[in-house]
Amino acid sequence: MAFFALFTTALNAQTAVPRDSVEVLSEEELQRLLEEPDSVPQVAPTPEPTPQPSPDEDYFPEPAYDPDLDEIHDLEPDYVEDTVKVIDEDEELVIPDVYIEELDFIWDIDTVVEEATYVEDIKFDAVIPFPFLVNDGGKEVYFSRGNLQYQGSTQTWRFARKQYEYVGGNGLGNVKKDDGSASSNNEVSRVYKGWIDLFGFGTSGWNSGAKCYQPYSNEIPDIHYKVGKSFDNDLTEKYENADWGIYNIIDGYSSGQWYTLTADEWKYVVKERPNADKLCGFGTIEGVKGFILLPDAWDLETVYYPVVKGEDDEDESTEEEEETAKEEEPEEKTEENTAEQTPENAQADLSAAPQDSLAAVPATPVDPKAGKFIAGKLTTYKDNVYTETTWAEMESQGAVFLPAGGNRRGIGTKYVNQVGFYYSSSISSEIPAQAYVFFFTGSRATGMAEPKHSLERNEGCNVRLVQFVTDENRR
Repeated sequence: MAFFALFTTALNAQTAVPRDSVEVLSEEELQRLLEEPDSVPQVAPTPEPTPQPSPDEDYFPEPAYDPDLDEIHDLEPDYVEDTVKVIDEDEELVIPDVYIEELDFIWDIDTVVEEATYVEDIKFDAVIPFPFLVNDGGKEVYFSRGNLQYQGSTQTWRFARKQYEYVGGNGLGNVKKDDGSASSNNEVSRVYKGWIDLFGFGTSGWNSGAKCYQPYSNEIPDIHYKVGKSFDNDLTEKYENADWGIYNIIDGYSSGQWYTLTADEWKYVVKERPNADKLCGFGTIEGVKGFILLPDAWDLETVYYPVVKGEDDEDESTEEEEETAKEEEPEEKTEENTAEQTPENAQADLSAAPQDSLAAVPATPVDPKAGKFIAGKLTTYKDNVYTETTWAEMESQGAVFLPAGGNRRGIGTKYVNQVGFYYSSSISSEIPAQAYVFFFTGSRATGMAEPKHSLERNEGCNVRLVQFVTDENRR
């Protein structure tokens, strides 16, 4: 005990604590503590502070171990697996509208979803399953069943539900919001609850380095639409994600299943494929004007192709043909052969004719265009007019309709239901600051269709996506 007293005295002296502030244990209390150590009050350890992220550092806690993630789940054979990479420059977590089967833990907000395996959820059969050749090498595509549309408030991409749907603007258009009111490209914005379908060049939503790359971008200077910060880049190869179809999930179709035709491919479809002049023309469906493309396998017997001899064409008829034409001129009119024809004497004429000549004497004139598609550049919007029912028959055989949706500059629209502008993925070789579009109008005396028309990149145009035809998806 003397040793203990000496130790406490030395300790008090070292720490300079006043003696009257220290509780001194009696010998009995000390003996009891030595014999019963569990009776000493236990003090909980001070918890370590939870690490907090610095202002310049993102923080994610370590996820709890889940043994289920170690299992490999076999997907149903009817589903499609793919890998999704989503980047959102606004640092908002964006997960595609798909069924997530397995998701790696997210460590870096800059690559928001590192890798996800998902099951494709097709919401709408957007494929018109009739092939179109797009080059001499035999490459074929299927057209989508409608123009591309986007809703800013939900960040949703979809295809038009009918080929002749178009958003338009200035009171023209036939696409509705969820509340039943009209959608309009004039109201394009990030939070717009309606649908838009006129997009600037390369505005797929992928950050290519251009200032304007979102589908709702409406700034006017062309310099803001430089893919990869250069006017020299189109929407292919290194910058293919700037293509709306390659980058986005659309109606449940995974990214990469669709793409935008190049300018050369548009030109081949419209002007260079076999029988191209007989497989396209202008028309109107339920009041919507547009351009019609028929698939390669279309029955040409159902096509009327007007050919008008040009004023500069030389008359190649021979003297012999001219003499024959004179002999076939109608005889001089007399009282007998100018009598008005009535149903009675028409029947009498037929009964008097030899039996083998009856087929050559039609009762009424036959219109060579009746019941046929009128093809070629000499057509206008008035030549091929369809109701919803009659167009459904055309579509069931693979006909494609491109509405004349006009275009948008800023928030202003023009040429709605008069002129069509459809983006290609190609920049203009004539004016590098511009891009090629498929331009058409059937409002003139004769139609005009130019598949390599240069247009400023800030102009909002329609997008009609196509899909590669492969052995796996051929129908």
